[in-house]
Amino acid sequence: MIKHFPVSRIFARMFTFFQQLIHFLRANSRHGTHSPFVYALADQAVYRSSLPDSKELEGLHKIPLRYRQVLWRLLGYWNKKKVYASEEEQSLGDVCFIKAEELSKKIICQHLNDKVLIVVDGIYRSKRTRHAWRCAQQENQVTVSIDLFHFGVLISRSGQVKENFTLRYPFWIK
Repeated sequence: MIKHFPVSRIFARMFTFFQQLIHFLRANSRHGTHSPFVYALADQAVYRSSLPDSKELEGLHKIPLRYRQVLWRLLGYWNKKKVYASEEEQSLGDVCFIKAEELSKKIICQHLNDKVLIVVDGIYRSKRTRHAWRCAQQENQVTVSIDLFHFGVLISRSGQVKENFTLRYPFWIK
């Protein structure tokens, strides 16, 4: 039986595929990264297939299953223990997980600091989310942003030069 998709849905999938292809071609691997901080992160967490020797992260169920393991390795690398949603109190964790549609300057100011980082889900989902991601990268409080296509990470590090990185999402690693 042939399944019929609405034309708009087919175009949306094609657009996402082309965005992903362009992102892959423009993005760097760990070897194209000129920051020791991001190189170590990519080498030890993003492109490593083994999982970190850390306890289960609390709140991991908030993270979509399709990239939970990559994010788990990233957060394990930083020794983060608990993920919380942006509407919850900051004292509940050390990783704020937010949908790109909800991203704003207010949320960045409330949650991002040297101890708490922000993970943004769906940064390429629509024009609005792409714009919100680009605006977030420009915020003064954000010193490092890492774009992995499916999600982005906003980091505040004192003493770090402001930089934006686009890394290839490791779809080949499970």
